[in-house]
Amino acid sequence: MGGAFGTRGRRGRAFGTVVMTTMMFLIRVASATTWIPLPMDDDRFRVVRSYAPPEYAVDADGRARFRGWFASSTTLDAGDDALATPVPRDARPTREETWRVTLKGHDRTLTMTREGRLIVGDVYEADTWFALTGLEYDTAAAFEEAETAPPTREDEDAGDGACAAR
Repeated sequence: MGGAFGTRGRRGRAFGTVVMTTMMFLIRVASATTWIPLPMDDDRFRVVRSYAPPEYAVDADGRARFRGWFASSTTLDAGDDALATPVPRDARPTREETWRVTLKGHDRTLTMTREGRLIVGDVYEADTWFALTGLEYDTAAAFEEAETAPPTREDEDAGDGACAAR
């Protein structure tokens, strides 16, 4: 029985090594992302240095991701722009993307427009916090490869309704 336990122990260590190596690879990939600061409108919004600043990144597949926190410094109206300048063209969505985030029981709505503006969706009091972490969408680059890729046999079969036996 001692031999069986010892074998199981070695397998456990091997499995742990695989899991640890995989986790380290994922951490390296995540840390390789270049995050770019979002240019916030300093007249209406503030960023607290002790919190993660608002940033975005566009990965190689054309997926735009956001993270960070910011707060309003004045009362906001629906449609106010949170950014001093729009995000660059390569980070813009192909359609308006609206997110509703609930913080401490209150909804906050943000919309990224096709023009790269980040607008607030309602009237908010001063010191209203907005979280960007987890907000993401596909940019036009995410669809470019799909449009230029040659059709596969499955695509051709699906297009005419034929079912080829293989």
